[in-house]
Amino acid sequence: MFTLAGSTAEQTTRRIDRRSPGGYINPADEGLRPPSGLARLVTTVQLLASVQGHQVARVRTIAAKLREREPAVTVELVEGPATAEQLQRHKLQFGPAVVIDGRLEFVGIPRLSMLLNRVAVARKRAEANLPSTEPFKVDVAGKDSKVVTLLRHPAAATAPAGFQADVYETLAGNRTGLVNVTLYADPSQAAAMGIAQGAVGGALTGLNFALSNTRPVTGMDFEPVAGAGLTAIDFFLPGILGMTILTTPFFGMANTCAEYRARGYFKFLATTTLRKGEWLLSKALWYSALLILAMFVMIAFGLVLFEMTLTLTPLALVIVVAGTMMFVSMGMLIGVFLRDVETATAVANAIGFPMMFLAGSFFPLETMPGALRAVAAAMPLTYVNEGLRATMVYRNDATALVHLGVVLILTAVFFVVAARAMSWKGK
Repeated sequence: MFTLAGSTAEQTTRRIDRRSPGGYINPADEGLRPPSGLARLVTTVQLLASVQGHQVARVRTIAAKLREREPAVTVELVEGPATAEQLQRHKLQFGPAVVIDGRLEFVGIPRLSMLLNRVAVARKRAEANLPSTEPFKVDVAGKDSKVVTLLRHPAAATAPAGFQADVYETLAGNRTGLVNVTLYADPSQAAAMGIAQGAVGGALTGLNFALSNTRPVTGMDFEPVAGAGLTAIDFFLPGILGMTILTTPFFGMANTCAEYRARGYFKFLATTTLRKGEWLLSKALWYSALLILAMFVMIAFGLVLFEMTLTLTPLALVIVVAGTMMFVSMGMLIGVFLRDVETATAVANAIGFPMMFLAGSFFPLETMPGALRAVAAAMPLTYVNEGLRATMVYRNDATALVHLGVVLILTAVFFVVAARAMSWKGK
C-alpha cells in the first residue's frame, strides 16, 4: 500500500492499477472499495451519453442493468458538459459510446449481452497485464489540508490535483516529465524527515515498478561492521576516557605550573641537577599511570554493572599514554606563560570545555554540521577519542594507528615547545 496522508476530513481515495501495456489509470469512485468476495480487479465502464441528447433513456437503462448484473464493476454514466470532453479525448464528436478501462470499446450503445462479454474480456486483459503486486491506494489530500497535516504530523506527503490523469497522460506518451508528489517536512526534525523521505521514495519506486509492469532485479544485503552484542556504554566509555585524559593532566599541569611560578618553586628546582625535560617527562609518566589505573577501574565497573563488551587492546594503552603526554605538555605551555593560578584556570577552561563537547566525547562527529566537524578536526582530543573507539569498539587498529600518529606528532610539538619555553629562573 502507498498512502499519501492528508486531512481526513477532506480526503478522497482512489485506486491506481496497471491495466494495459500502454498504461492505464482507473479512477474509481471516491472512498469506495470492491465489495468483499468479488473479483480483486475493479473494471470501470463509462457510458458516454450523446451530446445531441440521442438515446439518453437507453443509455440510462443499460447502465442500471449493468450495475445489477455486475456489482463488482464500476459503472459511470457521463452526461452533460463532461460528455463532450470525454468524447473528444477518444476523438469522437457526438456519441454515445462505451469506454471500458480507458479503452474505447463501442461507438453507440450495444446490447447488454455484448457489453457483458466485452467486460469479461477486459477483465482477463487486465489480469494478464497486472503485476503480482497489490494495487496501490493513494489518499489525495484536500486543498486546505496542508497546514492541518503539518500541525498534526512531523511530515506529510500530498498528491496534486489531477495526479491520476497526469500519470495516465505520461504513460500514454502525451506528457513529458515526472508526475511528482510533494513531501512537507520540518528540516529541523532531521530524523523524522529522513524516515519520511525513505518511506515516500520507496513507495514511489514500488508504484513506478507496478505501472511499468517490471520488477527489481538487484537488492542490498546488510552486514553490521561493529562486533555483535555492543551496547550504548561500549560507545560511550571511550569518550568518557578521552575526556578524563584531557581534564586530569591538562587542568592539573596548568594550575601546577602557574602555582610553581607564583611561589618561586621553579627557582628551587634550578638548584638541582633536574632538567626541564626530565621534570616534564616525570609529570607525564605520573599522570599516565594514574589514567591507566582509572581506565582499568572504568572498564571493571562497565563489565560488572553494564555487561560491557568492548575490548581493552594494547593499542588503547599506547593511545592513553600518548594522549596524557600531549595534554601534560599543553597544560605546561599555559602555565609557563601565565603568572597566577586564577588566570591559568580560566584559560584552561576556555580551551578545555569546548573540546569536551565538540571533540566527540558525548556526540558522534557524523551528526554535527560541517562547520563544527571542521572545528572538531582541529582539536587534539578528537584524535584521542576516535583512536580509542577505533581499537576498542570497532577493532579497527589501522584507523586507530592513524589517529595515534596524529597524537604522537602533536605530543612531540607540544613537549618540545613547553620544555624550551619553561625557565627555572623566570619571574
